[in-house]
Amino acid sequence: MRFNRSIAISGALAIVLAACGATPPAATTAPTAAASATLDPITKQWNDLVAAAKAEGALSVLGGPEGSQQDGAWYDAFGKQFGIKVTFGGGNAADVKTRVLAERAQGVYTVDISGQGGTGTQGFVDAKIVQPLAPLIFMPEANDRSKGFYYDKGPIWSDADRQFCQYVALEANVNIGEFYYNSQKVSQAEIDSLKSWKDLLDPKWKGRIVIGDVATGEAATDRTRLWMAVGQSWFDTLIRTQAPKIVAYGDERTYADGVARGDFQVAIFPPGTASLQAAMTAKLPVARLERTLTEGAPHTGAQRMCVMDHPQHPNAAKLFANWMLMKDGQAALNQFTQRPDRLALRSDVPQGIIKDAPFQRVQHKPLIFDDASAPEFIKARADSQTFLKNLFAELKIVPGK
Repeated sequence: MRFNRSIAISGALAIVLAACGATPPAATTAPTAAASATLDPITKQWNDLVAAAKAEGALSVLGGPEGSQQDGAWYDAFGKQFGIKVTFGGGNAADVKTRVLAERAQGVYTVDISGQGGTGTQGFVDAKIVQPLAPLIFMPEANDRSKGFYYDKGPIWSDADRQFCQYVALEANVNIGEFYYNSQKVSQAEIDSLKSWKDLLDPKWKGRIVIGDVATGEAATDRTRLWMAVGQSWFDTLIRTQAPKIVAYGDERTYADGVARGDFQVAIFPPGTASLQAAMTAKLPVARLERTLTEGAPHTGAQRMCVMDHPQHPNAAKLFANWMLMKDGQAALNQFTQRPDRLALRSDVPQGIIKDAPFQRVQHKPLIFDDASAPEFIKARADSQTFLKNLFAELKIVPGK
């Protein structure tokens, strides 16, 4: 597989997480034979694993299009801490799955970690090319969720079987789904008039809305949460009567450029938010709704992580599976994530670059959490996609046309 981005990494732990304020693990080299006798079994296992991973010297990570732009620095932090070269690449979920399966059919295994979005992750789970995750995570710091984590009821799984892929971050949501708009084409009075997602069904919004290809699987989490909150009839009316522009699957650039130009005035179910965020940074007339609508904003798991069933670098993959939930990995996530409203699962690491608003939202007790691996969520996800596929077929909708 040819990856988009190669991260050549070297250096010591002090370089990487000084800004995070994180405490390094006990040791990053294997102990001497004399010292081994005095180490507890877990510490020895950790030190041996670090040594084996450093000997492999590499880790290959596969993400989605958005992750390629926004998650790389987090993987950099892992590589710098342990002196491991991390190669990171990503792309459209369907293309990535086709490439990986074609490689594996030839006996070629180049991927260690899958960090894709919902569609890509589920595709790997369905293809049975990821391995059970829990047996790889042996460090008590990563396993004990009863202390130091915002969500204290155990691992947050992203797959229905609750065994292959875990979330490593929380999404401290402003709303059930992402909501952007063109600040020159939509007046402040119009924005202030929006109290509920149902208000988007008002005739004044007809022809002004853009959405991703929700029938194929775009913005699946947003789609599912809204299905559970406002029901099938909301989607039916939105598609039938509001004439939304529907961009092709994965076409984040067209979506964001159209919002920036004012071709699309209200933007929901985005293919990704990186380009929208970049437009805001560039002071283009793109804004994000920062007020919570009446349907609320439950927090959710974010950033799925799975280990491939035949990793090219098994020790580095196992090391990463522990690190990603330990204080160092979680502190690095807060320090380097480029995703709005996303922050570490752990409550015992520094705030890093996380903005005050999402950081403060997760401090409220009790934590309201939406479990994406719960049966009702999984059913809503399947029902909503089936309904929208049939609706698109009935209306002869071709996204991107």
